[in-house]
Amino acid sequence: MTQRIPVVLITVLAALAGAASLGAEAVGREVTVSALDNEKFLPAVAYNGDREEFLVVWHNRWGSSRDVYGARLDRFGKVLDSFVLATGGYDRAQPAAAYDPVHDRYLVVWIYDYYGNGSDWDVYGRLVPWDGPEPGLSEFPIWDATDSQWNPKVAYSTGDDTFLVVWGNTAVGATATVSMRYVASDGTPHYAGTVAGDATNDYLNPDLTYGQLRDEYLIAYEVNGADIAVRRVDHTGLLGSEVMVAAWPDAESGPAVAACPGQDQWLVAWSNSAPDVFARFLHGDAAVDGGPLTVTTAGGADDTPAVACLPGGGQYLVAWEGEFTGLRTGIIGRRLDTGKNFLAPEFQIRPVYSTQTRSSATPAVVGSEIGWSVAWVQEREGSTYSDIHARMVWALFADDFETGNTSMWSLVSP
Repeated sequence: MTQRIPVVLITVLAALAGAASLGAEAVGREVTVSALDNEKFLPAVAYNGDREEFLVVWHNRWGSSRDVYGARLDRFGKVLDSFVLATGGYDRAQPAAAYDPVHDRYLVVWIYDYYGNGSDWDVYGRLVPWDGPEPGLSEFPIWDATDSQWNPKVAYSTGDDTFLVVWGNTAVGATATVSMRYVASDGTPHYAGTVAGDATNDYLNPDLTYGQLRDEYLIAYEVNGADIAVRRVDHTGLLGSEVMVAAWPDAESGPAVAACPGQDQWLVAWSNSAPDVFARFLHGDAAVDGGPLTVTTAGGADDTPAVACLPGGGQYLVAWEGEFTGLRTGIIGRRLDTGKNFLAPEFQIRPVYSTQTRSSATPAVVGSEIGWSVAWVQEREGSTYSDIHARMVWALFADDFETGNTSMWSLVSP
């Protein structure tokens, strides 16, 4: 295997203005979501199917302080607006978001440095209308125990009009655990419980998705920073048994999960210690469905996968950091269908260009009717600052379109 080499971007005429060809896939024009003079980290993205637009959230670091910002993108990835979501005297970081179609708004969650000295991080949230924050909808605590919470994720249940928030916990002298809490659509926190925790093992870095067919969630997490496990949970808090998805001699980490509407299955992706990226399908009851699939073992480090399905079902996109020459990273992707088939080789969502000295990192992805929005951190050339960039990966030009499957055509008509 050899490392990927920098390429030159070639813009081509396509059915959608601004589409470009990178590899065998059609992608939209790269857009700068935020270029404020600061460092930016950990974007997350949610899709509003009613308005056909996206919400991208991330946290900024302004020297020694952190806060959470957001931006709206239209269905083609154009930036519509940007705004402050959470700021103040103490740090706010690691945001995630989910959309509630009943009330046409999002729940954005993050961690909050309660005392301002890093000793107690709590989970906070804010309801955000589709067109941006309202002063009357302020931030509120979701979990404020005396230990520290990390990496919150959130998903919305269409069957129960409720959000589920999951996170990791750490405390001095104790093992790490994963917890959850239901939040009503009006922002009222309800039942809370432990997803994974005991006196022996550390449970870390959860991810979360909602499966519409069963009206259940799937929570994935690391076990001792070496294995990947999952548990199902319904809208009442009833947890299914733990299922080991990846438990080999090397270390597996960074789980990402997705579900396709109308499909009785889940998809889990992760990276190993090489690092390379793998994925595995699960049946709706979380039983493993065949062995792991190798998403990529290209030369160099491949890490931090994200995964999402199109709302119409049928196709997933896995996106990850991929190493190019010079130890710089770009954003790579690969599509696969619900039948466990890869639809094409991996392709470059954001390559490293020949004149570039900085990297792209930590992709986030969500699906829409016409494709996926992928957001990432883009280190700024000639600076210590970093920005948030995004790009559409179109469902147009997928294999189904080019082989004449007209079920895809209506998804891209004006």
